[in-house]
Parts: sequence; structure tokens; C-alpha cells
Amino acid sequence: MGRRSFLRVFSTLVLAAAFCGLGLGVNLSLGDVNVVVITDDHSWVGGHGAHESLDIDYGHVLSFYEHLVKSAEKDIFLIHNGDFIDGTGLSTYPPVHLEPILLKMPWDAVTVGNHDVYKSETVLHMSRTGGFIEKLGGRYLTSNVIDSQSGEPLGQRFRYLKGNHTTVLTFGFIYNLEEGIGSPLVKVEPVEVVVKHDWFQNSLRKHDYDAILVMTHMGTDDPSIQVLLSAVRNGAGSEMPVQFITGHTHHRRFLVLDDWSTALEAGCYLDTVGIVSFPTKQTVLSTENSKVSNLFHHDFLDATVNELKSRLGIDTLQTEKGQELTHFIHKTQQNMGLSEVIGCSPRRYYLNRPLYDDDSLFGLWTHHVIPTQFIRNDTKRLVLQGKSSSFRYDLFEGNVTLDDLMVASPFNDSMYLIAGDVPTANIVKLDRHMNRKRNQDLPGLPDFILIGNIDQHETHDLYTLEYEVPFIQSALEEIGGRQLKPVKVNAFATSIWQSFVERHWKNCSKPDISSGSKDTETKAESNLLFGVSKTHVGATIPSASPGTVATIVAFASGISACILLARFILRRLPFRLRSEHSHKHVV
Repeated sequence: MGRRSFLRVFSTLVLAAAFCGLGLGVNLSLGDVNVVVITDDHSWVGGHGAHESLDIDYGHVLSFYEHLVKSAEKDIFLIHNGDFIDGTGLSTYPPVHLEPILLKMPWDAVTVGNHDVYKSETVLHMSRTGGFIEKLGGRYLTSNVIDSQSGEPLGQRFRYLKGNHTTVLTFGFIYNLEEGIGSPLVKVEPVEVVVKHDWFQNSLRKHDYDAILVMTHMGTDDPSIQVLLSAVRNGAGSEMPVQFITGHTHHRRFLVLDDWSTALEAGCYLDTVGIVSFPTKQTVLSTENSKVSNLFHHDFLDATVNELKSRLGIDTLQTEKGQELTHFIHKTQQNMGLSEVIGCSPRRYYLNRPLYDDDSLFGLWTHHVIPTQFIRNDTKRLVLQGKSSSFRYDLFEGNVTLDDLMVASPFNDSMYLIAGDVPTANIVKLDRHMNRKRNQDLPGLPDFILIGNIDQHETHDLYTLEYEVPFIQSALEEIGGRQLKPVKVNAFATSIWQSFVERHWKNCSKPDISSGSKDTETKAESNLLFGVSKTHVGATIPSASPGTVATIVAFASGISACILLARFILRRLPFRLRSEHSHKHVV
């Protein structure tokens, strides 16, 4: 081969290598419109700590988003689909420590979750002058949540997300929250009513947008999804791409709704970074024989640094702003004393274990915590407590920090005396009534748990936690035939936990190393309740982690693509050049 021929082949292969290097970059299916989704993180902005393999915080999410925007020539939007509160020690009423962290994220749209409007303290703090909603500047979407006094929406009804190439009409709905649940400062309008309002129908008819994004803090199978889709189709037509973002049920889900609409739910507790991509209407109309499966794409990214790096094709994830946010979160946690070790747990206690198992979190509460810290010597006290509203996560073996306790029991609800001197027979009827629906998922864990010794007295003083008061009060009034006036007492759920840990778990034996394998195997099982896949929870061997596997797969795919590209380019060279030393060009 002559010098000129050699230089031609060499330069061609350099271009191929450069092209392949770009191909080894972002490993995501990107389309016309791309949305990075965080939902139901419940203040887990600092990540999962040392107990689990999930190792990202909001700083890593910010870094991931910045890298993605920089590397992709597509429109990328970042959204939060509601429920930022109630989950860790960073969550307080009002959320004075959490708000500054949330505001450091460059959200394009945020919608409201049910937990965000449960407490009046939270609503007042968010909606104050200079507060969270005002600082978001029109990005806080509450299509069916209004101020009870003014009748105006708490945030904005809708907005247009405008990128470099696309404009996306965006709404923010919450499910039809039951009347009487939540702060009296806000009112949730039924979805089926809102879609008939002029503002909603007019926004659809303008057609000055390329696609529609409907943020919905409700399950993918909630009937309101179909109500919304039908209304959107009536106003925007059958070929307008409509992407639903769902939440609330704490699962990973993706569902095709019709020819040009899908729904995605991206986990909870910062266990997932969701990515969804969808086309513009122009793309739909210009693509022959196109199908939803070809133009709508989604990815559920495990919340690990390795996973995010591998999907971006980079070695270092944290950006300057991301690192600053991570530091700010950790500093806030330290200033709040959340890292303080208050005791040592002798084992791991699981949220979803049957009540009488030794490693059941509810069993620990029922048989040890409440009897020693609340009932004590007052044997007339009984506590009837709901399962779903009490605890949210496992309590891990070893050192227990204040944040660990608040993760397991985040609400710190007040204890209420429902009524004194309630006939034992009525309490038995009440217990049966509250558990009339058989729990199919966890038969060993009833929906309502009666704590205390019911056989010692003819009457008892009945207590419950704040969230359950209206349900238990109503049922007991019907059984007893008289009106009740529950009274708040000076006891709180998380404080009761803290008292128990500080008094009974001051010291504990060194964890048995032999029990590690069992704990690893059951970790994934426990967290399935929150929609966390088995692939990333409990993975302790680095070589088997999802991020590592994804990196290997991406690397191998990239090499294969480069080989094919090189072969293609070389075959296009003049025959004489290829035939001189063809065996040397076989890679």
C-alpha cells in the first residue's frame, strides 16, 4: 500500500473510531421529547445510606441531568411527580430543611402529592410569599388542587415546557383525594369535573404545542387516567402523543394506553431514576407504519452511581453543582443531628413480616415498644393501630441513628385517646370491623392491630395514632351509639420508638457474620413492597452490580458496533486497496 493509500485508510479508521467513541456515550433510547422523572421520594434526597447498595442522592441526580442535557441534542426535561415529604428526618412540619434542597434542583415541572397537602403547616409554608411555590415561578402544577378560601389553584393549572426543538403542554393532577383527608386549606376537585372546565378544554384546542405531558399523582390503573385520556383525545385528537407520568403506588410500571399514549411510574424513595421518551405529533404524522412501541421508550435506572455513569458512558458522575448539592444535603443532616447514633439494633426488623415473627417490625412495636413505653402499668390502655399508615421501611441491624428511626417511622403522629371506658365487647366488634377485609398480600399482618391485654378489664381506654382517628372514631360511634370527642395526648410515634431504642438498645452484641448471607437474600424480598427490583437491592458483590453489568454490556456492544462500522467503511474503499492486504483488515 502506498503512502497516500495508507493515509486514506488510517484517516477513515480514525473517523470510525471517533464515531464509535460517541456511540459508547449515552446508553439511553432518546426521542423527540425526553423526561427525567423523580416521584414519591418522600424526602429521601440524601439517598439510602450505608445499609443498602443504592448510593445516589439528589446531587447525583442533578449531575446526571446536567451530563445528559450537555451530551444529547434532544430536549431533556426534569420533573418531580409529587410526595416530596414524609419519609426521613429531613422531612419536618413545616419542611424548612427540605425546601432549600428541593429548590436547588432545576425542575421544569413539579406536581402535588397527597402527603404534600396532608398538613396545614406544609401548605402554609409552601404557599407563603417568597416560598416554594412562588420561587418555582409557574412550574408548580396543580390542575385540580385549589385554595379553599380563594378558589384559585394552589399553583398553576398547566404550563408549556419549551425546549430547543419542542413545546409540550403539561398538566399536574392528583387522584380524587377523599373529602376530609388532608389540610382544610386546600380542596381537591374531582378529575371528572375538572376536564369539563373551559380552561382545560381551551388549552387543548389551541394546538400550539407538539405533544402533551400529563403528570398524575395516582396509580397507573387509577380510573381517572382513562377519564383524562378520553378528555385529552376529545380536545387534541387521536394522533397527538400523550405521555402520562404516574405515581403514588410506589411501583415501577409502564403501560401502553392507546396507539399514541403510554404511562410510566418510576418507583419511590429515590430507588429509581425514570426516563421516558416520546415523539412529537409531526413525527407521528410523518412516520409510515409507526407504532407506539417504536416511538415511545422508557428506562428504569437503578439508583446507583455505577448505573448512572454507565448509561452516560462516563467515568466521573458528579458535576460541580451536583457535588455542592450533595455536600449541602449532608451538612443539613449533620446540623439536624440525624447522624447521631442512639442505639444498636440486635437484628434487622422487616416491615412486611408476619406479626408474630421474631424479625417483624410490627411485632417489635406490638409486643415490646408500645407495652414498655406507652401502656406500661396502665393495663386499661389499648391501642388500635392501622398497618398502612404507621411504618414505611425496615429497621436495620447494628448502629441505629435518629434518621434510621425516622425512616422506619417517619410520621411521628400524635397518640389520641378515642374514648375512655369503652366496653370490651365493643372493642372486639371494632377490631373485627376494621379487619373485615382479608389481607391477601400479607395474611400474617392484619390491617389493624390491637395492642394490649383485652381480657383483664370489662372496659378499656382506647387509643390510636392521629391518621386513624376519623376512621376508628366513626366505626366506634356506630357500634356504641354515641358521639365521641377524641383527645390528643402527649405521646408521639417516633418519640416512642426513640425512647425504646435509647433505653433498651444501648448496647448489643457484635453482629453474627454468618447471618450476612441470609440478610442479603431477604433484602430484595423485603423491598419489593416499594417496587424495588431484586436486581439492585442487596447486591453486595461489585462484579454483579447492575451498573457493572450495564457497563460491560455497553462496552461489548460498542466494540461490536465499531467492528461492523470499520468493516463497512473498508468495504467501501476501492477494491485494489482492499485486496492488497485484505487479511490485515480483519479485526
